[in-house]
Amino acid sequence: MLTTLTRAPVRPGQRTTVPASEAGRRILMFPGERHGWVVMIDDEPFERHSFVDRRLALEYAKGWAAVNRPSALVVLDEMGAPGQSWTFK
Repeated sequence: MLTTLTRAPVRPGQRTTVPASEAGRRILMFPGERHGWVVMIDDEPFERHSFVDRRLALEYAKGWAAVNRPSALVVLDEMGAPGQSWTFK
């Protein structure tokens, strides 16, 4: 399911726990505005994928990061603070 949202907890290019220069592309996963989870590539803020279930969003995000190696997946909380992260080399 592809959805366009009006806000993101971080601005594209904003530094998280895994710098883009060290990991290639950053895949961000964060809670949706009303419900569910959103997965997006950091430098492509208008292409967002929405999921109702966190587990499905995480599986998709990990797969997307693996295909776009080198990359990093960063899961953000409701306030935009980085939580878990994975690096795919």
